[in-house]
Parts: sequence; C-alpha cells; structure tokens
Amino acid sequence: MRFFAFSGAALVAGVFMSGSVGVAAFDQVVDNRRENHVVIAALGWPLLATGERLGHSVQMADPDLEPPSLDDLESFPEPDGFPENDAYHGDGGRDSDAEPHAHSGVVDRLFGDLGKAETPIEARALAARIQQLMLLSGSHTVDLLMQRAGEAMRHEDYSLALDLLDAVVRLKPNYAEGWNRRATVYYLQEEFGRSISDIEQVLRLEPRHYAAMSGLAMILRRMDQNEQALEVYQRVLDIYPMLDSAQEAVSEIEAELGDDEV
Repeated sequence: MRFFAFSGAALVAGVFMSGSVGVAAFDQVVDNRRENHVVIAALGWPLLATGERLGHSVQMADPDLEPPSLDDLESFPEPDGFPENDAYHGDGGRDSDAEPHAHSGVVDRLFGDLGKAETPIEARALAARIQQLMLLSGSHTVDLLMQRAGEAMRHEDYSLALDLLDAVVRLKPNYAEGWNRRATVYYLQEEFGRSISDIEQVLRLEPRHYAAMSGLAMILRRMDQNEQALEVYQRVLDIYPMLDSAQEAVSEIEAELGDDEV
C-alpha cells in the first residue's frame, strides 16, 4: 500500500460526513496501543463517531498490522527534489512572493495528460513532473524547512519533523505540500485523526492530489473501513488511472469484500 485526489474537502466531507462540519474533521486522536484501538474525538463523522461528539473507539482492521513506514508511500521526494535558488527567477536566495503552484496552468495540463496516459512509463513521467512543480512553495525558507523535515522523517525523528512542518504551514498555509507532508508524519506516528485533518486541508487546496487521497484510503483500510477506502481508491484512479498501487488496492479490497459476503 502507498501514499495523491478528487474534489478537495468535499471528498472528506461528502463521502464521510453528514450535515455541516468545520474544516477540521477531528479534534484529536489518541492511540491506545494496549487495546489496539484508535480513540477518536470526532465532529459529526458517522462512520467513526455515529454522529456524536464523544470519543468513540474504532477497532483496527488487524491488531498485528505492521506500523506504517515510509515504504508505504507512493512517492516521497528526495532532498535534492527541491528547487535551487534560480527556481524562483534567480532571486539570489531571497524568499519570493510567488504563490505556491505558480505554474498552475502547466499543472492543469499535466493532470489532463495523466488521465489520458496510454502507458505506465508515460504516466510515471507525468506524475513525477506534477510532483516537482507542486513542491515549489514560492519561498526558499519553506523549501529548506521541507527538505530538513524530509531528512528528519528518514531518520525517524518525527518530533523534529513536526516542529519544522508546523513552521511550514504557518508560513505558507496555502501550500498543499506542507499539509501533505505533515499528514504523512502523523500517519507514520499512527495519529490517524490528525493525519486526516491535514489531508482535508491538502484536498481543499489541491483537489487532484492523488497521494493525499491514497493516504486517506490507507488510513481507512487500517480502520477496517474497506467500503469507504474502495471508493476513495476508485476516485484516485479517476485522476491517475495507471497508478498500480491503487489498482492493486482496489483488487485486494474487492476480493476482501467478496469474501465477507460469502
């Protein structure tokens, strides 16, 4: 399984929630490892909280599942994947006032091509270019924080990574990749409620972020919400039809659901 989208916050709100809820889907998540439960204080998520604003225990799909790791992720950028100083028109290393995704027209075209790609090689090349452009924050400071957060994650120093990413989302709250990377750290810490809350922010900013959507589906599978995970993966394939990890996940879930019906 691995970690990118459909219709923004509407995915989280429309597929999984009833009624009107705020941007944050969860108040908090408490991991109770002794009982293999995730205790969630939710705001109106009927799948987990049955519409109540009280903590509700959700049995994990399999208590013996291995903890999440970076190996789960669809594509985690290497430190050298961040832009050099001349990426922002040679500003000499100073922060740019450019907004994230300044190349939005190019990204739109690439997403269109991704949906029509005829071979896996073509699709992977398009996805790599999309990721490269979406990593551009418009700020060298933010890019450096992101790079250092990635290095901290690889060393499993999640506390440092969170400190750095907290600064990223404060400095650039409209930068989807900052929220996505913090969601990744929360996922690795098995803080699934907080991860979903950040995923909601990602999808609000970039509705086609299939990696964030895949992350949401992975969390749902760990919570034994297979039908909802299947729907999310199918939407991932609307964006990136040749994403093999999503194809494999759909096949696995359909087989599991079929077995449950027998």
